[in-house]
Amino acid sequence: MLVSDIHAVRDDRHSCTAVGTLIHVFYQAAGAWIFSLGHAAFTAITSGVIGGRLKPYMAISWGMPLISMGVHLRLLHMFFVFISSLCGIVVLCNMATPALRKDNLIEDYGSFCRGAAFLILFFDLTWIFALLCYIRLDFNEPDFYPIFQVLNSCTGIILFLFIGLGSRRFRMVIAGQTKLRREMLKNYAFGKPRKTQDKEPLSSPHDQNSPPERPRSTPLDHRHPSQGMTRRPLSAN
Repeated sequence: MLVSDIHAVRDDRHSCTAVGTLIHVFYQAAGAWIFSLGHAAFTAITSGVIGGRLKPYMAISWGMPLISMGVHLRLLHMFFVFISSLCGIVVLCNMATPALRKDNLIEDYGSFCRGAAFLILFFDLTWIFALLCYIRLDFNEPDFYPIFQVLNSCTGIILFLFIGLGSRRFRMVIAGQTKLRREMLKNYAFGKPRKTQDKEPLSSPHDQNSPPERPRSTPLDHRHPSQGMTRRPLSAN
C-alpha cells in the first residue's frame, strides 16, 4: 500500500494496475491462510485431527486468489465479511465441547482459536469501513478512508499480538524454553505431561550414549540356605 501512494506509480496506468493486482492477491491469500489456520485448529480441538493437510491448505490459500484474479480484475463483492462473524461464533461454541481430551493440546490450540476469533472481528471492522469508503452515496457522508487506513496498517501488529504472542508454543520459543517445549511435544501422544522445571541440567552426550548399569546379582556365598538347593552326601554301598 505504501508503493501505491507513490505518484509515479499512480500516474502510470500499467504500474498502478500491477500494484493493485498484487495487493488484491496478497490480501486474499492472507485471508485464505487465516481461514486455513482456523480450520486446522478447529479440527484439532473438535475431532482430534492434527497435521497432514498442508498441501490442501496451500492449494486453497494460493489457488483461490490466483483463480479470482485470473477470471476478472475488478472489485469483488465482500459479502463474506459478514459471514466470517458467524464462523467465529461457531468456532467459539465448539470450543466448549472438544472431542480432543488431552489438556495440553486443548490449552495450546484454544489460545490460538481465541486469538483467531478476535482477529476475525478485527477484519470485519476493518472491511466494514472499507465498504463505506468505496461506496459513494448521493448525500455528504463522512470520509472513512483514514479510519480504514489506520485499521488496515495495524493488521500485522494485531496478528503478531493475538496469533503470535497469544500462542503458548510461540511464547516458549521466544523465552528460550526449547527443552520444555520439546518435552511437551513428546508427551502429546502420552496424555498430560508431567510438570518439569526448565532449569534442570541437561545431560551430556557421554551420559546419553553410556549404557545403563546392570543390577548387581547376589553372590552365591551369601545366599540363605533356604534359597538354594543343598547337596546330600552320597552313601557308600
